Amino acid sequence: MAGSAARLWAWISALVETFGGLALVLGLVTPLAAGLLVANLMMAIITVHRRNGFWSANRGFEFPLTLIGGLLAIGLAGPGDYAVGLNAIAGLSPFVLFVATLALGVVGVLIALFTGLTHPEKRMVS
Repeated sequence: MAGSAARLWAWISALVETFGGLALVLGLVTPLAAGLLVANLMMAIITVHRRNGFWSANRGFEFPLTLIGGLLAIGLAGPGDYAVGLNAIAGLSPFVLFVATLALGVVGVLIALFTGLTHPEKRMVS
């Protein structure tokens, strides 16, 4: 079970990082992409980087935390003038969409952590 859970989360993380990053670059559903990427980075900090301390030189959470700060700024500022489109989903403002996505992402992280769907002790350590 642990192997399949780890494989599932690896695929989810890879898809969120790939398509979320692409969506940010293109300006496609920017608030949704930023919210999902923040949740993904929160999970990475909690399960991988936290035990290494703050500094990135020790594989800590400094860099993921910096990325979260940037993504929060992008999500709160909105998609911008040069966004490709698709930013109005179900008539929601970009701010509401970002906050809703962020809230759902946090709930997903908490569910994964409290139900034991993550096994940080089985992750690769240098």
